[in-house]
Amino acid sequence: DLHSFPTRRSSDLLRYGCLLVIYASSTADVFLSGVAKAPWLPLVLAGLSVAGVMIGILLRVRPFLYLGASFLTLSIVTMIYYASSELHWTWIWYVAVIALGAAIIALFALFEKKREEMVLLVQELRQWQ
Repeated sequence: DLHSFPTRRSSDLLRYGCLLVIYASSTADVFLSGVAKAPWLPLVLAGLSVAGVMIGILLRVRPFLYLGASFLTLSIVTMIYYASSELHWTWIWYVAVIALGAAIIALFALFEKKREEMVLLVQELRQWQ
């Protein structure tokens, strides 16, 4: 229908593109300025990412959830890399990998213990926009 411009598809594309530009510009600022000069920049990116995840959950929009989680992971890895390379805290990689392993085991245990509820949750997630 020509009268319904912008269409739902184009408005979704515009919304996701704007969100990606916000995340990409914040990420570029982190890498261009450097964490050593501005250690608060990865925290800003993490805050924006958590806000994106929360908005994605609230509005039931999967791309917001996925983009927010991806850039939150990037922010955390950037902070860990900075701590290991600039501060010479190599032990932080071991702690991060052990914590990731424990989180994966806990996730699988949750899936095993509450299988029906988790399957329903995944099916509901697939129905989001």
